[in-house]
Amino acid sequence: MEEARRAIKRADAVEATVGAAVEQLEMAHVELHRRSETLRQKTRTIYLIDRVLSLDASNDDPRDIPVDIFVKATTSSKNISATP
Repeated sequence: MEEARRAIKRADAVEATVGAAVEQLEMAHVELHRRSETLRQKTRTIYLIDRVLSLDASNDDPRDIPVDIFVKATTSSKNISATP
């Protein structure tokens, strides 16, 4: 009888440990996804800036470049081929 109680107690402790580990894993997964999404957005922004700079390399007035970057980054990328 005592042995059965100890076995149940051990099983409960293992279950609690596994539950805590699963919870930590889930939180780590959510954080990883958040960081991945942030990195994807930053990568996309850098790509768009690079693309605009490449397309506007022939532009005579460099003061137009920031406006072009803003316009092309905030509109659907009709003039810029999508990727990363």
